[in-house]
Amino acid sequence: MNARRKIDFQSDLRRYLQHRRFLILAEMDEVLAELNRFTSAIIENGFCVAVTQLLNDFNPRFGRPFIEVCESLIEYQLRGIVEEGERKLAGKSLIEAYLYFAGTEYAFEPAAKTRLSRSLRKQGVTGFAELFLSLHLFNIVALDIQDRVAATMTQPQALEVYMLSIEALCRDIVSRSLKNSQGGLDERWAAEVRINIEAQLLSLPE
Repeated sequence: MNARRKIDFQSDLRRYLQHRRFLILAEMDEVLAELNRFTSAIIENGFCVAVTQLLNDFNPRFGRPFIEVCESLIEYQLRGIVEEGERKLAGKSLIEAYLYFAGTEYAFEPAAKTRLSRSLRKQGVTGFAELFLSLHLFNIVALDIQDRVAATMTQPQALEVYMLSIEALCRDIVSRSLKNSQGGLDERWAAEVRINIEAQLLSLPE
């Protein structure tokens, strides 16, 4: 996709989202900061130690399929999000990120057999944060606009191509937001990233 098409898609998306005052809940700042601490602990100490420390649970049954352990983990990590729909959407984004880093083919294997720790050591804490935020931004946007976009298109394939372009745009927006944010991957950093993302897509009051 060339620069001109990116500008067109971004303008189009801003038009679809002009009714919104925010995209990502402010509560996600704390979630993202805790997620950064957790993935850092995995890199330093391994998945099992990091989960045990986070959940304060000395019997988390790591022999279970990785996806089941993740479901318990995500429920805890998203405990601060009160609204059920928002929590489910964030949970969808987070499980997608975990499975991507772990390898979807290992979803039903024990955590020790997945690629999660190796992927984190290779791509780092910010690599996981970037993937999660990209997925979450796209999931939010897709839920909001997909039906309206579909109503303007007669070809199902055209809708698929359009949404793939929007997904790529979401990745670019998150990547730029991370590059433009300073700090130590804490709540303040997470808030700055969130604000940078929304500044690129929303027409916010001065």
